[in-house]
Amino acid sequence: DRNMSKHLGMHADADASTRVWDRKMGPAEFKFHGGHQIGFVPLVAGTSYIVLVREVMSTMHKGKPFRIDATVFHGFCFLDDENAKLSQKLSLDLKTDVLTIASYTDENPTETVHAEMRCRPMELRPEHKIPLDVEGTIARATNVTFKDEFYATIGNNYQDEFQTVEQAWTRRGFDSVHGRPQLEALPCCYAYVGGSAGDPNAVLKPRPTDGPEVVARIEFGHTNTDPFLRGGAWLDATNQPGALMSQLDVDAKTCWPKDMLGRPYFAAAIKSYEVLDTDFKQTATMWGHHFTPTEIDGQAVDSLANIYNGDKKLVVQIHNGDMGTLVPGFLEASRGRRNMYAFEWKPAPEPAEPAAAPASLWLSLEGDALSGVAQAYGGRHIAADAVGVLAPAPLVVLSAAYSGARWQQNLSLLEAAGELVAQQMVTASGGASKAPVVWIVSQYVD
Repeated sequence: DRNMSKHLGMHADADASTRVWDRKMGPAEFKFHGGHQIGFVPLVAGTSYIVLVREVMSTMHKGKPFRIDATVFHGFCFLDDENAKLSQKLSLDLKTDVLTIASYTDENPTETVHAEMRCRPMELRPEHKIPLDVEGTIARATNVTFKDEFYATIGNNYQDEFQTVEQAWTRRGFDSVHGRPQLEALPCCYAYVGGSAGDPNAVLKPRPTDGPEVVARIEFGHTNTDPFLRGGAWLDATNQPGALMSQLDVDAKTCWPKDMLGRPYFAAAIKSYEVLDTDFKQTATMWGHHFTPTEIDGQAVDSLANIYNGDKKLVVQIHNGDMGTLVPGFLEASRGRRNMYAFEWKPAPEPAEPAAAPASLWLSLEGDALSGVAQAYGGRHIAADAVGVLAPAPLVVLSAAYSGARWQQNLSLLEAAGELVAQQMVTASGGASKAPVVWIVSQYVD
């Protein structure tokens, strides 16, 4: 059966125009994907969906380059419940070429749709054969960022094969601001003008050299990982440094602008993915080359991200990727981890007689327990037991004792809860009270 693949699982078409695959995510795969974390929350990387598309396309067009466009991301596929038995359902509409990717668990058989991607075979274009000029691109850079600084500065807790950006060279700012001379355009620095890539009216022109640009080296050290897993990792890791283009100040000491420090970020939208080499094993060293949007002859030009292997061969081209960001702690809080936490609010004893606003308010969350606060911070409501203790106070103290491997994630959640409680106090007073000072008292019992 040409529709079969060991990575796609069970094949059972719904009808003549819809192909369906149902696959279970085993413990090893679950653990591998857990290395991709937005903030401190593990979830399936959007790039891992590209690998699933590759598996589907190989059942019909084996080894053929393909384009993914008209992509819609509906929501994250979370992996923060280690006990969940996660399955993925893939449905390909043969009339529209749209692949729908959904997930469900044994405990919750209702399917959650995460992405819809139109995928079609394509032909290689001449520019796809242009190799990466590593030396020329590095020579254009104004700043260098090393692995330790990069991962210490961003707000995502990437782990294992998703933490493989070794070094990034960035050309910051614009010549009109910093007075740097124009540089000669390299062959690998080009743009599509007059249409999108692949359009008959699109013309290839040298990309202006006065804008931000990043080239980054990704190091895995080996190629022993199953290509089905490795593909999602190198696709993600080569994209991570593109966000360095948001720092435009050549003289800034940090690689990240101040308003981005510690903020989780993710790919919010993609105009198109062109997968030019369908061998996802690739090489132990990979390269990512990124450009911001620009203008040529008064026409808007897409941003571009080119991914190369260790031989400087172009293997993936990404057009117009948009980055989304989150408030630190928000995703952790909105998840709630309600299946793993139990909590109890303990307000300070109320005085026997009416009195002025208390000098301080203590809220204690006992055990490994923060879900109620998370539910509140996620925008739904303050847990019923907590409403009564949100009287205005100049000082709020949140305390918790917790244990286990996720202590850092839990601490971030507690901090987010403190911000929420402060906001709720101001709201409850109709703006009459100022936001209180919030202290966090935590004890890691292990």
